Amino acid sequence: MTGAVASAIARARSGLDWSYPCLIWVFDFVRDATGTDYAAPWRRDAWDEATAKAVLARVAAGGRGDTAVEKALDRLAREQGFEEVDGPRQGAVMIGVYDAENGVGVPAIFDGEDRWIISNDGKGVTVTGIAPKRMWEIVREAA
Repeated sequence: MTGAVASAIARARSGLDWSYPCLIWVFDFVRDATGTDYAAPWRRDAWDEATAKAVLARVAAGGRGDTAVEKALDRLAREQGFEEVDGPRQGAVMIGVYDAENGVGVPAIFDGEDRWIISNDGKGVTVTGIAPKRMWEIVREAA
């Protein structure tokens, strides 16, 4: 999983914006860590601000939470069978969401040990040991 985390950090450092939105960043990490591409239906879209906002609104519909990102991750988690958890799990592939002043929310990925990585609005990454508001473990089928 270290390779997946390193790739996610490199992608975030190169900047996330409307042409490479945060949900794609999160699910690129999940794909790299698990081999499953939950964002495959979105990959044919040409990303710009209007497309990113429309996809976020569509995915957030029916989700529970306070922000669009939280609602989107909640909906995807329930549809894909991810397990909502109360705290980080050592070695687990996990995603989470923080509240933010922008009202949209901030997604995060777990490094499998004790840190959460957050894209910082195209300005790099933030790494913290403080768990996000909500988090989900990506449950993989037994091989």
